[in-house]
Amino acid sequence: MKKVSMFLVSALGLMLGMLSSAHAAIDAAVGTAFTALQADATSLSAIVVPIVVAVLGLVITIKLIKRFGNKI
Repeated sequence: MKKVSMFLVSALGLMLGMLSSAHAAIDAAVGTAFTALQADATSLSAIVVPIVVAVLGLVITIKLIKRFGNKI
């Protein structure tokens, strides 16, 4: 049992070491590109969210008018 747990601990340590070295190898240009992409997505969501909310509100309003309008 100790051999298995020691193997798992050493494998986990090796994987964590590989992840940290892979993260350090990311180029500065890639980080800049992801930052620009995040800024673009944020500005796009600021444009799209009010439109989606308005359309959803209109659809719900129309369905409610149809539902309660038929009962009159």
